[in-house]
Amino acid sequence: MNSSTEKLAEWVAETSYEDIPPEARKWSKYLILDTLGVAMAGYLTKIGKIITSLMCKFGGTQQSTIVGAGQKVPSALASFANTKMSNALDMDDCFANKSHFAGDSVFPALALGETVGASGKDLITATALSYDVAARFCCAMGPDVILKEPLFIDRFPVMGMSYTVFAGVTGATKILRYNKEKIALALGIAASAAPMSNTKFDSDSYWLPMVKYNEYGFTGFTAVMSSLLAGDGYTAPTRVFDDPNGFYLKFGTKPGSFNHNIFSGDLGKRRFYITETQIKHYPCCRWLNGPCDLFRRIIEENDLQPRDIQSVKVKSHPFLQLPAWSTQEVSSGTSAQFSTPHCMAMIAFRVQLGPEWQSDKWINNQKVKEFRKKVTTEYNPDFKKAYKEYLNDSKLKKTYNGFGFRKIPHKVEVRARGRLFVKEDVWTIGDPWNKSTITTEEQLVKKFRSIACHLKPGSEDWKERINQIIELVLNLERVSDLREITEFVE
Repeated sequence: MNSSTEKLAEWVAETSYEDIPPEARKWSKYLILDTLGVAMAGYLTKIGKIITSLMCKFGGTQQSTIVGAGQKVPSALASFANTKMSNALDMDDCFANKSHFAGDSVFPALALGETVGASGKDLITATALSYDVAARFCCAMGPDVILKEPLFIDRFPVMGMSYTVFAGVTGATKILRYNKEKIALALGIAASAAPMSNTKFDSDSYWLPMVKYNEYGFTGFTAVMSSLLAGDGYTAPTRVFDDPNGFYLKFGTKPGSFNHNIFSGDLGKRRFYITETQIKHYPCCRWLNGPCDLFRRIIEENDLQPRDIQSVKVKSHPFLQLPAWSTQEVSSGTSAQFSTPHCMAMIAFRVQLGPEWQSDKWINNQKVKEFRKKVTTEYNPDFKKAYKEYLNDSKLKKTYNGFGFRKIPHKVEVRARGRLFVKEDVWTIGDPWNKSTITTEEQLVKKFRSIACHLKPGSEDWKERINQIIELVLNLERVSDLREITEFVE
């Protein structure tokens, strides 16, 4: 069989829970728990409130749970709401310091899994396969940046990650136990209907809207709809990954450069990409998680208060010089996710991790506004060397094909009390490639508790439900019906 689409569809159809390596099973459970947590916190944002209110107004058959809303709606609508909310805070997973797959890897499968009464093992398998498909697709596209001075890099002309719809289709069709023919149909339907971004993420703007680099609600919705339509006999092209003028060209990939060997040549023969997911520990752009952690360590180790600090200088990724990342003027929740000065202010004022970081209360706080003026960003010239080493590493080429990044040299300089405090690192908390930064189960659980508690602060009953969710997800292979979990996330 020479078709990449056929190979992929057959692999998804035939891979069982027992075929998933123990490490990939573990990380699937971790990703599911983390994604449930960030969606719960995302429900409390303006984005979450708008989305859930609209989905609930539609009504319809009560099939699947909207996280946090306490209501059930048709599965496609639940997938829309939950997938979008998982990215609302920008605290969801990251792959190769670039893309987010978790929402589409978890929620389409969970929505249909709740509807059909699938098991925990079914969801673990679906999640591992979903994440792998999304990672393979973006790695097969190759480098997504262009070497360019003076900022050193520039992105492809199309900004978006709508290929994550294929992750959603993979999980949904696996849950529905489709054969390879129906999986190929669902992928074809999704490719024709994927919400391709026609607007560029405006990194040159000081104000950012709710629409970011990908509308995950629509990819989550499309994944479920495509899968259900395929099951009912709706037809579509079934070789969507083999057309030389195919889907991937919409992202700026040059004709003939899509690496089919990376995409489908070693299916099931290498460690699953989900074991290389990056867990975020701060509600902001992944590129800011490193500076956030370095700054937190500086102020905690030296007991620095906002009034003690004269200036904060962040040297890192070249994009941090652009307005979206360097702005000291913040007027929206999305802008708060990308503004380096705002994120440093949230740490300086010890604001609890989660939706509070992006609330009007803190965005408009006068002391926070004043502190943001103390924070500036600079390009760290060490990034150029680190990125070129990454591109030239022959072993990494076989895995990432130049997509994304691994090391991002961060440096934070704080002037306070007449002294200069400095910390720097090339690794970021949550990086899976370094023993000192890989997220532990203890850290994951702590993050989940911290952000999930925002849903019902002070409620002892909710604290107990949080404990039950953690116990169920970390032992997901023992769960016979996913409704045992979804009843607790209402």
